[in-house]
Amino acid sequence: MLLVSGHPSKPRKNEDGSYLVPDLYDISDSAHWRNKPDIGIIIYRNEKTGLTDIHCKKMRFKNHGCLGVESLEFDITKEHLANKKQKKKKNKKEGEIYGKFYG
Repeated sequence: MLLVSGHPSKPRKNEDGSYLVPDLYDISDSAHWRNKPDIGIIIYRNEKTGLTDIHCKKMRFKNHGCLGVESLEFDITKEHLANKKQKKKKNKKEGEIYGKFYG
């Protein structure tokens, strides 16, 4: 697996001055960032809610996951991002925990 990180060329703003969630086309002024990868994920810090939104914008193979958004908040006690609003479900078949993306 190869992971490549890119940064949007120039963030766009809404009419109210808040930043829009970047798209895969916004990275380095090239459509290749949208067309080439099998999976396209955008991590966006939502200034209004204080949450970090994980946007899955592209999933070439449906058995790897699906499109969607998951909002996480920083847990200071454990020093990591956690989803405290959604209860995790246990997959009885594989014994894995899954949420919105995999359920």
